[in-house]
Amino acid sequence: MAQRPKRLPRLPYNDIWMDMDGVCEYLKFSKEAAYKMAQRGTIPAHKLGGMWRFNRYEIDRWLKAQ
Repeated sequence: MAQRPKRLPRLPYNDIWMDMDGVCEYLKFSKEAAYKMAQRGTIPAHKLGGMWRFNRYEIDRWLKAQ
């Protein structure tokens, strides 16, 4: 029988989505560097309501792929 992929642990909504300050603290980036990376599409980011948001799972996968 095929093995199911592992499920990611459930986190509260606020722990899954980070704002610019949160992702800068998480990655130890400056805001300027994070904005440029988000605008260029270098880092996984979503613009919601005119503000950048970052999904922690996508950031973690991106980091592992680097």
